[in-house]
Amino acid sequence: MNLRSTSSLLTLRSFVAVVTKAFRSRRLRRRSSEVHLASHRQGPTWRTRAKVVHVNVGEPIVPIEIEDRYQQVALILHGRQAVLGHVYIPAPVSGMLSAAEQWTAITHELGNLIWQDRLRSAIEAVGVAGTPAAPVDQPPVSVVVCTRDRPEQLRTCLSALVALRSPPAEIVVVDNDPSDDRTSDLCGGFPVRYVREPLPGQARARNRGIVESTGAFLAFTDDDCVVDSSWLDDLASSFKDPLVMAVTGYIGPLELEEPSQFIFETHYGFGRSSERRCLTLLAPGPSVRRHLLEPAQT
Repeated sequence: MNLRSTSSLLTLRSFVAVVTKAFRSRRLRRRSSEVHLASHRQGPTWRTRAKVVHVNVGEPIVPIEIEDRYQQVALILHGRQAVLGHVYIPAPVSGMLSAAEQWTAITHELGNLIWQDRLRSAIEAVGVAGTPAAPVDQPPVSVVVCTRDRPEQLRTCLSALVALRSPPAEIVVVDNDPSDDRTSDLCGGFPVRYVREPLPGQARARNRGIVESTGAFLAFTDDDCVVDSSWLDDLASSFKDPLVMAVTGYIGPLELEEPSQFIFETHYGFGRSSERRCLTLLAPGPSVRRHLLEPAQT
């Protein structure tokens, strides 16, 4: 009984000590944060713009000059074969973000992913039992892009697709209920197959793309997207497991020039995780096996 009471008393004292320490630590962190923020550009969130900068962890990090219109810097971090994620850093008042500040923020937010990427690269380079890993043939991929009356955005999208390091077997552009021939004229200047779908609706356009394409794998993207040059790299490895029916990846901002773009990306946005996760009953994503979308044979 006494022991229990003493134990309870010690626990209570320990609890009070921890709370007191945490409160003091919070005050210190708050003061430190106030000093830290004072050296960075201030402004209301609804007016925030961010400069988007791509950083490769395999290359030296260099200082970034930040124009006066930006209050934040969005660093998009590229690993060995894929984007690892992104980090937001307040823009310094000096207008120059040092390499040390970048690396500190990167390792704090994405340090584990960087080491995982490097470890995976080392393991794959060695292979099994010390022999080099055998290369995996790239499967035939059909890229499907659905669009409607946005030729300028489509031009940027197609320019990125034709520059892929692992080119697809074909690029199918589905023009959904167009009001003019601008998209048709634009596609004439690219190595793509143009298909006109007269009935409106994104689902109908994608279904038309599935029917018209021929690749064993289908990769979907939108006309307002710009894919990374490594978008289709190592796709075969992702589908080595016969139970894998669909894969997806990182989706990040191309620009954050308007406050509305910044608010959307920081509060809503799309899934940006680069960590591999396995989901069951996954609906068709950006890259899927063709037979998953075909009707069963009876």
